[in-house]
Amino acid sequence: MYHNPLHINTYHGVRQMEGELIQMTGRLFNHPNVFGVTTFGGTDSIFQALIAYRELSREKGITKPNM
Repeated sequence: MYHNPLHINTYHGVRQMEGELIQMTGRLFNHPNVFGVTTFGGTDSIFQALIAYRELSREKGITKPNM
């Protein structure tokens, strides 16, 4: 009730669980080389998606993306 189990420094098993979830997702979509991160919902998830799309647009040469 007082701790967030998603803090990987406190709960070391969470890092392994995150890796297993990401690998299972890769197998589900038949993609062997999967990278990812889990978030704990809400604002953090939205920011992570925005950062991913920003970096993808930079790779495509888009310098001033609009949202």
